[in-house]
Amino acid sequence: MNRGCAWGWLALGLAVLACDDSPPTMEPKSWEVESSYQRASAALAEGKPGVAEKELRKVIELDGRHIAAHTKLGRALAERAAREPAQRAVLLEEAVRALERATQLDPKGQVAWSELARVAQQAGQLSRAQAALDKVLELAGPSEEALREVARLQLATGKRAEAEAGLRRAIQQGHDYGALSLDLGRLLVELSREDEARAVLEAVVACPKPKDDLKRPPACPTGAYYEAQDELGGLAARQGRMADARAIYQRLVEMFPEDYMAWEVLGALDERDGKPAEAEARYRQSLEVDRLHPSAWRGLGRVLTVQGRLEEARYAFRKADAYLAKNPEQALEMADELVKLGDPAWARAMLERARILSQDRPELLGRLEKKLAGLPAADAPPPTPERNPQP
Repeated sequence: MNRGCAWGWLALGLAVLACDDSPPTMEPKSWEVESSYQRASAALAEGKPGVAEKELRKVIELDGRHIAAHTKLGRALAERAAREPAQRAVLLEEAVRALERATQLDPKGQVAWSELARVAQQAGQLSRAQAALDKVLELAGPSEEALREVARLQLATGKRAEAEAGLRRAIQQGHDYGALSLDLGRLLVELSREDEARAVLEAVVACPKPKDDLKRPPACPTGAYYEAQDELGGLAARQGRMADARAIYQRLVEMFPEDYMAWEVLGALDERDGKPAEAEARYRQSLEVDRLHPSAWRGLGRVLTVQGRLEEARYAFRKADAYLAKNPEQALEMADELVKLGDPAWARAMLERARILSQDRPELLGRLEKKLAGLPAADAPPPTPERNPQP
């Protein structure tokens, strides 16, 4: 189970965030400059890049040498690009220019160079990204964060052998606090070298000893350790080692009881083993931690359907349906679940809404059309929910 999209830029991002909320490098020329800058910072933290962009442009208009404003403008534009596919190229190009201006104003600013490397890679400007990473290495030395991004850039350009060799070399040279091993393990999984991946991931320790390059001890347990355990759990499940997978995720919820995804995985394992009551308890625990993720509501709906508690199941599926706009692909599996619940009309209506939401995603649109075509006729008798299905 790869949640790498969630941790993709975490290591480098931590370095950026550590410095990013400090006062601007240059003294603000007026209260208006400082006020707009603070509003922009708050908007970025709240996930409102458009608002942040407007405030940052005010800052730059009043103080064109405001380094932090140029840096955060680049980030705000990159975040907008991720949300606005039609404007992606234009926004990323402007983001790169804003970050380049920040590096011109402060050639030794590691935050701006790191952001430039990330955004240039996002824009597909790989040579520019490599130059920025070279500068990060020059300024910061061979840190874990910078070496990790070098490997990611190599992977983005198809240089898998070079990335693997670089990660192994960095680990041997003592630059690893777990994140480099995590990336190497994931690469080996992608290369179908699962036994090697397992050995690398199992070597990631929860509490690494600090080395000379750290001013403070690393976190204990580290995020890399958690991610490595998650990868090992997914690997065990794919290889059919369900007892190992269960043990791994049980250990994770004991260490991190607020991890709703680990609870959900345990629920899915119970559901697979034909234990709907146990699965129900796990899904409810997941939702107790975070009620905003639809997959656990769907899991709860499935096991309630199996137990014949159809009104409760209907409520759970309604909760999942409420998140359709954010995740229209969930309609593909949920349609089957609603048919099992005995409501093909709801399944059809949901797929039609998902189709409207997916007009700019041709591949998903085709899958939705195919699912719609395969739905039972409106007058077909509903299926009888199966009780305690075998895995």
